[in-house]
Amino acid sequence: MAKKEAKKAPAKKPAAAKKAAAKPAKEAKAPKAKAEKKAAKPADVEVDTTAEVVETAAEKPAKAPKAPKEKKMTKAAIAAAKFSSDENKKWNDLREKFVSEKAATYSMSASFEPNKPLHHKVLGWGYIISIQNDRLEVLFETGTKMLISNYKG
Repeated sequence: MAKKEAKKAPAKKPAAAKKAAAKPAKEAKAPKAKAEKKAAKPADVEVDTTAEVVETAAEKPAKAPKAPKEKKMTKAAIAAAKFSSDENKKWNDLREKFVSEKAATYSMSASFEPNKPLHHKVLGWGYIISIQNDRLEVLFETGTKMLISNYKG
């Protein structure tokens, strides 16, 4: 009970007195802690680290050569890889047959006729296979694509 009363007594002191009392106590503890740490370290012990470094260097295994990185395929390359040889032959035959004929430039708002060549700014030269409900089925080098025509926007 005496301890509880002792704790209550300092609580009645003003806040400035508490701060002043707390600072000297901290400063007094700090030098003691430093002195204890210095005493814990032996000053006369020498450590030879060069022998350890040589041993660890010899123990390390040689690095294995890195495997070559695989090249990432572009979307066009992936589409071309999926493209069947029959469609590729058909596209080549149509390209040779209609190369002299000027291909119409593709636009969503334009109308087109089936069995005519078409030039798309991204997909390149193509041939219109069929038209259904203003949708063009066009054979390009990378495969068959559906395009919109007669769009009124």
